[in-house]
Amino acid sequence: KKIILLFAKDGEKIIFKNDNLVVLDKDSKMKIQVTCYSIFAVFIIGGISISSGIIERSKKFGFSILFFKSSFRLYANINFYFEGNFLLSKN
Repeated sequence: KKIILLFAKDGEKIIFKNDNLVVLDKDSKMKIQVTCYSIFAVFIIGGISISSGIIERSKKFGFSILFFKSSFRLYANINFYFEGNFLLSKN
């Protein structure tokens, strides 16, 4: 599993394309492309636009999205996790 650390700049956006998380710059050129199957969490530092599809896919693939200010202070998060065998997690 991978942790994606993204220092966002003005005009960048995150989209979902064929089970991949894609980061586009302000000219819509591909900056990063990572398969959602290998993502553990996405840390976003700065302001960025994300689509509702990304939130939906983060739930489907079980990765979290955390938003930080440029001072690295956490201000929002979207937490999802895989729901495995409940018998294994039962106390």
